[in-house]
Amino acid sequence: MDSFSAYLKEIGRYPLLTKTQEILLARQIQIWLTTENPTPKQIKSGERAYHKLVNCNLRLVVSVAKRYTNRCRKAEIFDLVQEGNMGLAHGIKKFDPERGYALSTYVYWWIRQSITRFLATYDRTIRLPSHAVELLTKLRAWTPVFENTHYRKPTLEECADFCKISPTRMREYLDRSHDAISLDAPLKGMDDDVMLVDGVSCGTDVFEDVCMGIDVEAIDHLLESLNDLERTIITKAFGFETGEPMTFQAIAKELGMSRERARNIYHRTIRVLRIKKNR
Repeated sequence: MDSFSAYLKEIGRYPLLTKTQEILLARQIQIWLTTENPTPKQIKSGERAYHKLVNCNLRLVVSVAKRYTNRCRKAEIFDLVQEGNMGLAHGIKKFDPERGYALSTYVYWWIRQSITRFLATYDRTIRLPSHAVELLTKLRAWTPVFENTHYRKPTLEECADFCKISPTRMREYLDRSHDAISLDAPLKGMDDDVMLVDGVSCGTDVFEDVCMGIDVEAIDHLLESLNDLERTIITKAFGFETGEPMTFQAIAKELGMSRERARNIYHRTIRVLRIKKNR
């Protein structure tokens, strides 16, 4: 028996609760959490009720986690269950039994939020903001519906209109939606023993090729168009003079400003340089 099967067998020992039992236990938890100075008896009964509600709803977490296994790149089912359990534990503390809805209906969204945020944050080599992940997930669900209705793929403008963002931002999200892949990954359409790394030229150093492609004169020209403060921050951030990039914290300390101001000047200057470079 594998570890996940053993876990399922373990949580199967806890019985499912009726709605009346859930309400009674939730009330004990709320008394424990909301009373300013709870008595030892209230604390003990509240903690006991809390642990019972958590244990009796662990199977709900597993059922929710299984729906996200097809979206995992690196995470395993146990990772999703663990994150879902934390969402369950938090949701139970927030559950108000006097509102009339079932506990499972309420905590489902806390479980789902914990799992989706975990996938967005830790399941990619290159992390995307949580709002970008939610937008791309929404777009993936909508695209097949559009194709079945219009018999074609949606354009970039139609995708942007559906997501209520600009086409430029939509293109940026789509370009960054692909995660990094391993050089040991097999090439599609080839034998399993043909890896992606086999297609990388080994005649010259890849890093040297990249360095040789940098137009030093163009960089100097762009830097000359900046004021002294902007040029100093960019030079130190990329380590143009010393060869060792500096952190925003170190730059801010040296220039006598806050780290946030140094970071803002850096990003604003980078945007300006990109515009000048593309002209």
